[in-house]
Order: sequence, then C-alpha cells, then structure tokens
Amino acid sequence: MIRSVYQTLKFKGNNEEVQRHGPYRCSDSKAWLHKGYYFWEQFIEPAHYWGKTWNKGRYIIARGQCLITDSELFDLVGNTEHIKQIREVFEYLTDQGLVNENTTVSHVIDFLIKMDTFDFIAARAITTESFAGYKYLRLKYEAGKKTSLIMNPAIQICIYDLERAYFEGFEIVYTPT
Repeated sequence: MIRSVYQTLKFKGNNEEVQRHGPYRCSDSKAWLHKGYYFWEQFIEPAHYWGKTWNKGRYIIARGQCLITDSELFDLVGNTEHIKQIREVFEYLTDQGLVNENTTVSHVIDFLIKMDTFDFIAARAITTESFAGYKYLRLKYEAGKKTSLIMNPAIQICIYDLERAYFEGFEIVYTPT
C-alpha cells in the first residue's frame, strides 16, 4: 500500500539541508516504536500538532511516500493479530520477571528483534495521552451521543528500512513564515 507520511522537524533555518539529507532517523533511547524514521501517516494535522506542542511552534513538515505491504508492517492500529502478539510477548516477559514500570513498547519490539522473530520494515501505532489537546475531527455514530468516528487519527509510523519501504519524494510542505 502506498502511504503518504509526514515528518515534523525542528525549524533551524536549514531547509535546503533538510531537503537534501532528509528524512531523519530517530536513534533516541526513548523512541516509541524502536529506532527508525518517524512519520505521521496520511494526515498532516498530527504533524502540525506535534510541531506546535513539542517544538514550541518552530517546526517544518516534510512529506514523502512509501510502499509498505501489510505483510511488511507491524500494525498496532488495525491488525488484531499483531496487537495480540505484542500483548502475549509482554505477558511472557512479565512472567519471566523482565518487566518493570519502565518497560515500553520499544523494549518489547527490541525483544522480538533479538529473538529474530521480527522481520517487519515498519511499525505503526496510534498515539493517545500525548495528544490530549489534539483537535480530532469527529463524526457521530448516533445523534445525541458522544461516541464517534475519528476522521483524522494521529497514527505514527516508524520505518526501519527506507530502502525496503521504497521511500521517495521527500519535500518540505510547511515552514514557518
């Protein structure tokens, strides 16, 4: 499936360099889905929210496209088998006494990688608490009720291998004026 993805970066006045050398890989130990290239999938609104909230309004957004098939994606959004798998691995690690209050999704993915059972080129997940102030576009399921369909979810995708994802077309689509 061809995916449009958006990377939010701090504005440093170096747009030409970003255009030539981007996208940029996150190698921070706190990376949510392990080390890789982080993007917001399909919708630009989460990219703007991230820039306004975590980059204090001084940010740029670049867009690219990639081709990632369902079999190449560890999908923690729409694939219940993958959600079940990460849950089962987490439970196994808990039973082995390898989990504490600091255990993260990235730790569980790292375990899968080390066990050589993780051959995905990307993973994706929906953000939650970090988007508490995000303005979701909602369509009610039933008049007079709060339950609704979210039409601009904040889906984060981490691409581990840009080449295998056929990543292309990296271009800046937003810069502060």
